[in-house]
Amino acid sequence: MRRTVQIDDFTFIFCYNVQVQLGNKVLVYISCCLAGRAYPLGDIPRDCIARVRTDVLHCLTALHTASGTFDEPLYPQLWTLIQFDTREFFNVLSLAFGDVGLMDAEKQGIVDILLRMMVDSSGFTHCQVVTLPVRVASLLENLEKSGNLTLVREKSGKSEKVGEIVFCLWCASKINIT
Repeated sequence: MRRTVQIDDFTFIFCYNVQVQLGNKVLVYISCCLAGRAYPLGDIPRDCIARVRTDVLHCLTALHTASGTFDEPLYPQLWTLIQFDTREFFNVLSLAFGDVGLMDAEKQGIVDILLRMMVDSSGFTHCQVVTLPVRVASLLENLEKSGNLTLVREKSGKSEKVGEIVFCLWCASKINIT
């Protein structure tokens, strides 16, 4: 016997608001951890900062979750955070990229994964398709300032086109128009 459950507008709005609050807390938590700060207050002990950053980055950049199903997207944690709030997620990454504690190899790894996600995923909204290359170009700008930027151009159709778009946006940011 199949049973239909009715959800009233209040319940739906309440659940949505709880999810938004939780998502925002997750973004603040990630930002704090990557900056060496404790959530909600204080600092992470100095001898634990590197380990906390590494653990958070490993969680964010995991190819699959421990209980992943066959239809789970690649990099599900990154995918979820981008879907939740693209702008705020990239703000968190920008803050982390500006911090001296995050190693350049870690920054490069995140950029590589984001580029791969842009190429391989078709589930982005129109707004995200427009926004993602600009946000990734901004992260590339930060990497370039450190002198350790590596741009690898793959010759595989979509990958090359997305790479060209991001590369062009990055180059355009270098041109000082007066």
